Parts: sequence; structure tokens; C-alpha cells
Amino acid sequence: MAIIVRSSILKFIVYSLIIFGCVACDLGNKNEVKKIRNDKIIIKRFEQDAIFIFGDRIIDKHSFSSYNADRLIFQIKGGDSDIDFLNNINGSLSEKGWFYKEKYKESYIYCDKEMNQLELVPPVNLDSYGSIGEGQSLNQLVGYWNIGFIHSRHKRYVCNISN
Repeated sequence: MAIIVRSSILKFIVYSLIIFGCVACDLGNKNEVKKIRNDKIIIKRFEQDAIFIFGDRIIDKHSFSSYNADRLIFQIKGGDSDIDFLNNINGSLSEKGWFYKEKYKESYIYCDKEMNQLELVPPVNLDSYGSIGEGQSLNQLVGYWNIGFIHSRHKRYVCNISN
């Protein structure tokens, strides 16, 4: 009788540990799944804004997620002056909730109400410049605007710094 009771208690403990382990693993996975879903939602929103603002001019689009930020980066063929390019997209930027924050080095920084950042780095013309300039997180490219939407996890970008 004592052996049966011990065996039953042992089985109960083993099954309890297995169930507890499965629940703990499942909770960890739910957090990871939630993070991945949030990343995809943010990138999807950036893609929708990019299409609305820049239309079919987007070239070489890539999205990245890291411990620091979620990013959507792409290029647009240069041609217009910086001012003309910005004036042409200003209405679309406003309509999507992006407001001008500041010029940072060579880039134009826009923020939204969630403190996401849109960085627009104009093309460099090597005939008139001696070197390629940079923005906060992107560099100038020859003949192309370098554009990045950024969602910071650790508040390290211009839109997260209050002036």
C-alpha cells in the first residue's frame, strides 16, 4: 500500500513538473510571439505610409528588427532639389501624421505622435561635394535619397529626445 501511495505521489510530482514546465515555456513563447506580431505591425504600418507618401518610386526596400529598433529602409531616385522633393511630399507626410522635427547633419528628421522617426537623407552629388555625408542612422548615397522609418525600443533617436 505504501509503495502504491509513493508511486502515485511520485507520478503526481513528475506530471506537475512537466505541466509547469510546459506552461512556463508557453508563456515565454507568447511574449516572443507578441513581440514578433508587434514588429510586423510596425513594419506594415511603415510600409503603408511609405507607399502613401512615395508611391511607386520606392527602390530596394528592406525591413530589419533588432534589439534596438525596427526599421524599414529604401531608396528613391534623386533628381529634384532637396527643397522641391520635400515640398512635393509635405502634404502626404502631414496627412499620415509625420511632422518635421529638425535637420540632423545631412538628414531631415520627421516624427509621428508615437515618437517613431522618419529619416530622409538627400543624395550626394560628387561633382559638388568632396565626401559623402551622413544622417543620424543613414548615409548619403550617390544619386538616391536614402530613407528610413525607425521605431526605437531604447529611445536613442532624435524623435525620442525632447528639446
